[in-house]
Amino acid sequence: MSRLASRGIWLSCCFCFSKAASTHRLFSHCTAKYNLLRYCTASPIPFSQLYQIRSDIADLDRQIFKIASSLPEYQYVISIPGFGPFITAKFLAAINDPKRFSNEAQVIKLAGFDLYASRSGKPAGKAVPMISKKGNAELRFALVQAAIVATTRNTLFIRYLNQKLQGREQEKGILKKMRTKVASKLLVIAWTLMKQHEYFNGEHLKLT
Repeated sequence: MSRLASRGIWLSCCFCFSKAASTHRLFSHCTAKYNLLRYCTASPIPFSQLYQIRSDIADLDRQIFKIASSLPEYQYVISIPGFGPFITAKFLAAINDPKRFSNEAQVIKLAGFDLYASRSGKPAGKAVPMISKKGNAELRFALVQAAIVATTRNTLFIRYLNQKLQGREQEKGILKKMRTKVASKLLVIAWTLMKQHEYFNGEHLKLT
């Protein structure tokens, strides 16, 4: 093997290790922010702690953006409607390497959007399909937030949601169910763009 080829392999390995380390740090920072936000909503916060918590969150946001924006896939994922810097960072941290998933079903399972039949004492023929919620709860929460933003602010996604709701508007909880489906679709779209290094366009709504 030539020295040039050996150096190319060495540089490639260094890049992979560097990216893995960045993704690990990104995951840690995102989890820390998620836990802080949960703490803020779980119980009343003493005023003396409020300033420090805000400062900690702002510092985490700066670190998250710095790491996430340095990853080559960041620019593609953040082009998706509903994906801001934090949701993009959370997604990149959770996926890490898109090639470790061989199909979209594996990605959907990671976030707990995969379906199972909830019988609850009902006959098998009347079992209700529900998402398992067994995957990454932080990622699932982030994607649902992205779906809410996309279906209220982006024309393409508003139209897509309205088409899915047509004729079912009176069903109990249907809006929440459909937004969860949009969240699952956003996950597959983001994984596809990350893997293929493509920017979002309306054609990606046809995925899944």
